[in-house]
Amino acid sequence: MRVDQARQIGRHVKAALMHLASADRTAEAAGVDMLADDGDWRGYVTGAGFGPARAFRAALDAVEELDAWAIGNAGVCGAGTESYAGTERWCHAEGGVLPLGDGPGTRVSPERMRSIASVADGLAHLIELARADFQSVTAPDDAPAARPVDTFTEGDLVRRAGFRLPDAAGQARQVSRDLRETAVGLERIAAVPAEACRVLWPVCPEHGNTLTSTGGRSWCRRSGCGRRWDYDRGSVPCPEPVRWRVTDQHGDGGLMCDGHALDAGTALIGGTVVPLAAGEGRRP
Repeated sequence: MRVDQARQIGRHVKAALMHLASADRTAEAAGVDMLADDGDWRGYVTGAGFGPARAFRAALDAVEELDAWAIGNAGVCGAGTESYAGTERWCHAEGGVLPLGDGPGTRVSPERMRSIASVADGLAHLIELARADFQSVTAPDDAPAARPVDTFTEGDLVRRAGFRLPDAAGQARQVSRDLRETAVGLERIAAVPAEACRVLWPVCPEHGNTLTSTGGRSWCRRSGCGRRWDYDRGSVPCPEPVRWRVTDQHGDGGLMCDGHALDAGTALIGGTVVPLAAGEGRRP
């Protein structure tokens, strides 16, 4: 199990434990003892024959045991002593994803990017709620919607003070989109086979150095080609199969696909471009 996965599990379990503790405190404030004998819950006995108190105790015991395992598992996987400060703030993030943290051993991963994106989603939601609260501050019943500034009330000033919130919510949503696109980019890089060409500059698989990229899209400029990609092809190593051995005048070089070999053949001085023999190529 990876460090980020072990840390994620630990935080989910800790969040569940925090929820149970919060439920106990809320019930206690309402005059209900969640850990009392089932006799206090006779009006709530379920069809299974036991009341919420017994179920609550069983859930609490199970989650506490799971929490102890998750902490140990995080340590075994190299996460070290995990800090859960602030975990409860992310329990309701979209998809139930909790932040992975930025401590030593944290990996660059799509999961981490999506985790942080969920935090941004939660922030956008909180800002929208705050905006609604600003808008709920009402003016006097007989006050017209548009009136001179010298007739403003304190409530008018409070509503105006929230004018930045729509932009702030939009920025948080953009942060989330950018992070999710980053996650997709990482997945594309990871998906390129080890035995592929993997040269880092983008080419058309057939026509070589004829690509244009803009706005996160790439396409071949050669008339009649029609090849297009819905991502920047230069953002990933070349995924095409190797078919050529390319060597420069000093004997340096490597294996390349059709498109890169075509481009190299036109640029090399004193080099060679030789087709691979059957069965020759990179190994996975």
